[in-house]
Amino acid sequence: MPLRQIETLSYDVKAAAVDLDGTMINSAPDLAAAANLTLEQMNAPRDESGAASGTDPAANGSTVLTVGTTTSFTINSGISTRDHFYSRGGKVNRQMDVIIDEPVGYTNIPLVYSSSGTTGIGTQATVDIIVGQGSSVIGFEVKNTGYGYQDDQVLTVGIGSTTGIPTDSSVTLEEFQITIQDVSTDSFAGWTFGQLEVLDKIQSEFNGTKKVFTLKKDGAPITIRAREGSSIDVQSTILVFINDTLQVPGDGYTLTNGSILTFPEAPKGRETDGSFAGDTCKILFYKGSGDVDVTFTEVLDTVKKGDTLQIEGDGDLCANSIEEDKRLVKEVISTDIVDTNAYTGVGINGDPTCKRTVTWCKQGMDKIINGQIISKSREELEALISPATCIIPVVGVGSTVV
Repeated sequence: MPLRQIETLSYDVKAAAVDLDGTMINSAPDLAAAANLTLEQMNAPRDESGAASGTDPAANGSTVLTVGTTTSFTINSGISTRDHFYSRGGKVNRQMDVIIDEPVGYTNIPLVYSSSGTTGIGTQATVDIIVGQGSSVIGFEVKNTGYGYQDDQVLTVGIGSTTGIPTDSSVTLEEFQITIQDVSTDSFAGWTFGQLEVLDKIQSEFNGTKKVFTLKKDGAPITIRAREGSSIDVQSTILVFINDTLQVPGDGYTLTNGSILTFPEAPKGRETDGSFAGDTCKILFYKGSGDVDVTFTEVLDTVKKGDTLQIEGDGDLCANSIEEDKRLVKEVISTDIVDTNAYTGVGINGDPTCKRTVTWCKQGMDKIINGQIISKSREELEALISPATCIIPVVGVGSTVV
């Protein structure tokens, strides 16, 4: 292979190729050594050269111009006036792309009262915060405004624990603070209707002639009484519907002694031929806030069905009153009203304000009243049996019979 001596070290650089895998394309020295020939070499690029700039173009490195293959690329090493092989090696400094993700924030951090302000009863406020590289809060968003806070109160986030944010105790940091400037409030008024107690239906007693009925609950007569001194109108505490039409208290019905319901006209009953099912009736008792406003009390019966009552004559209580005959109690209507057999004897006084004493005689034998057998037994006379005995044999752990 003919070799030409390089006569000058001044040259303009020519394009050259270098492998990416580190193998230099510098076959000239290798061929010369193989042929036992002497080859003058040009050391380039040089920091000091005969070039006009005083240094070779690629002395301080060269930028990759194109990538040829997966293992080669092209750089600008200058222009040469002579043919030669470029016999240099080096390293490739690949440009790095540094990608910095957005800082990860803290979410749903509870807001607490700052020690620099006043405390209160506010609660449930939370915030999302973003901490920058300089350990400062660079952004925040209130996620839950909470409730119970006041104007000018100062809130912050907790430090450490499971709900706060971690901090470096060796560094003095300024507290992150949120000052409440305005609080939104609503004003409203509300009321509750209260509770209604459903009383027994009385429509089964409708027959077209009966006007007076007894209030009952679960089959037992009840009496609605207002506390002494109360301004409550007991008659207005019940809602009476006839054929689903609300009746006006005092006009559509009257309530006497809290037990006796009286209609101005007798409700109609069911026709025997089935042509009319009869009037319907619903009765509701308004008891307000339940057990707060109303107390239900079980009253132990004294006078019962089957007893006898005799109104005495007492001139001191009622002028010109005389003793009446005994009457048989047929039904206890309320706590202070009973229904007796029809009385046609002497001593009747038409003055409702006239008070007279009554002799009460308890039932001493079983009786038949309106076709029903009424026992003489009374609840207060029932025996209170508390059975007790002594164990005679010895009882052990394995005993199965006592």
